[in-house]
Amino acid sequence: MSQSDGDIPPGVDFLSEDAARKWAEEAEAKLASRINFFAAFVHAITQHRPSIRQVLELGSGPGFLAEYILSRCAGIERYTLLDFSPTMLDLSHKRLQPFGNRACYQQVDFKQASWAHKVGAAYDCIVTLQAVHELRHKRHALTFYEACRIVIQHGGLLLVCDHIPQTDSARDRALFMTEDEQVAAIRAAGFSNVQTILKTAERVACQAIA
Repeated sequence: MSQSDGDIPPGVDFLSEDAARKWAEEAEAKLASRINFFAAFVHAITQHRPSIRQVLELGSGPGFLAEYILSRCAGIERYTLLDFSPTMLDLSHKRLQPFGNRACYQQVDFKQASWAHKVGAAYDCIVTLQAVHELRHKRHALTFYEACRIVIQHGGLLLVCDHIPQTDSARDRALFMTEDEQVAAIRAAGFSNVQTILKTAERVACQAIA
């Protein structure tokens, strides 16, 4: 997915080891505010039929969500963490060592148009937490979700959580989607049964079926 005029510049250089590690430390200190969303994802995964065996996480960061899900969903045989930052993948690899080969890692940038062709297909579930806004403009969301449809099998589960606008500033309106915008983009990409599963003042989580 190409960048173009109007995209919001990244706030953190995740290709910088120092910046990525500092971000990970700050994010770990804020985990309490996200645990309800982690739990909502686990509930959706455990309730889905047929059982979920293959999971792809987009924008996996230091592996916090992966650790939470893998420790509670024994049926998952393979959990693939995708991130473009080598530092994040290194941090997640160390964090997830107890899970052995249930966890695997791919250094891929989902802002690039070819990302879906680099990760294989037929995943039972795609999860992404606070990563969609890293597309750097909400107009890219539809193309992103269309690419997700390429790698998720029919009947698979999509789980998305991201920030919602906190102000009416041009930056917030460009970077973050409202609940309605998020649902509309997922539905327009060809997913069905799109619904909100959890919402706070800062974030919204949705699930959908491929």
